[in-house]
Amino acid sequence: MKLNDDEKRMLQGEEGESIRKSMELLVDIGNAFQAKNMIDISYAHIMCVEADEALSKLFFEFTDGAKVKVPTGTMPLMPNPKYLEDMNVPGEVTKDLAEAAHHIVQQRSKIGAMCTYSCFPYYAYPVRFGEHVAWTETQVVPFINSWYGARTNLQSIISAVASAVTGKTANYGLHLKENRFATGVIEVDKDLHPENFDSADYGAMSYWAGKARVEYEPIIPVYTGLSVKNTTYSKVKNMCSPNVWNSGMPMFHIAGITPEAFTVEEALGGKQPKAVEKFGIRELKETYEELCTADERKVEVVSVGCPHCTMEELKEIVGLLEGKKIKRNTQLWIGTNNAYLKLLEKTNIIETIKNSGALLITEGCHGAMPITILKPRIIATNSPLTANIVKIMTKNNVKVWFGTLENCINCAIKGVWEGN
Repeated sequence: MKLNDDEKRMLQGEEGESIRKSMELLVDIGNAFQAKNMIDISYAHIMCVEADEALSKLFFEFTDGAKVKVPTGTMPLMPNPKYLEDMNVPGEVTKDLAEAAHHIVQQRSKIGAMCTYSCFPYYAYPVRFGEHVAWTETQVVPFINSWYGARTNLQSIISAVASAVTGKTANYGLHLKENRFATGVIEVDKDLHPENFDSADYGAMSYWAGKARVEYEPIIPVYTGLSVKNTTYSKVKNMCSPNVWNSGMPMFHIAGITPEAFTVEEALGGKQPKAVEKFGIRELKETYEELCTADERKVEVVSVGCPHCTMEELKEIVGLLEGKKIKRNTQLWIGTNNAYLKLLEKTNIIETIKNSGALLITEGCHGAMPITILKPRIIATNSPLTANIVKIMTKNNVKVWFGTLENCINCAIKGVWEGN
């Protein structure tokens, strides 16, 4: 792989050992994928999960004495310990998680990363179409590739850090235009009335589409038949993780909506699709049934905001909670970020949520770890990601109801599931 003079200096250790290790890792990755060169990136986004000793040590090796060379955001803490007491997490567990979170925050601050702590960090990044970035995580990567048309591969925990401290990444995969074209078509049946889709419907559709294969190879889908007016960024964000979880493909297109798919033909790059799949009433119903593992109606925890709620979603939640209270012995967790919280200080949104008895959580991931610690019998969520993680991490011991945001809020108010 061809390196320029700056990249050679980093690889030779002239900027320190941690930078040398970082560049060495990026070069090895580039060689593995037959990249011809390295490219400059404008942003990086890194994980916050190095609570165990091995990952923490590895992070230190790649960042010791280094500072990030590009603006670098951070994923949520796992979880934010300041809310654990309100979630009824045991005190000894809270103490351990608080120490781990403090260590992670110190590490991020030391290298100069921005304290975004969000899985919906786009408010902090003025990303442009075609811009090269280096991001990690199954939620943020598909959104920035698909909705904005910026370019990144699905980086690992450490390769994203290596890109942050070098300002470089290998030029392969989705950084190259020829690899970004759709390879299959998902036709959404008009009988589903996609103009009325809730965010959960978008998530269920993506979860199903992630299973589409051509000779065992997953496709990059282009969706047709979705409503331009209804397909907002708040709803599209719910399509990101489900597709990656089932396919590993960190990108999709929506005909007439996403910037590389003004038409189906453009999304396909003028080629014929390798597969054409129809998503109709039966497919939607079967996906909801797969994600719903509960049969009892009484719910202990309702979790929304995984990925973090947008302003649009918070406004919808407030409309559903106005003048109402969360049912006793039922918890409602609403995840968002601190930037939105600051903007909402002088509105009635925060007050309405708190007066209802719901817990508004910022900077943390509440979709998995607290649930796996508390092990409630039954939860409800509008997130396919939460539904899938809880199912896997608890070995299906925690049962899940999956449905719309309205289903979930009404469940928190009544204490029982009435959706679907």
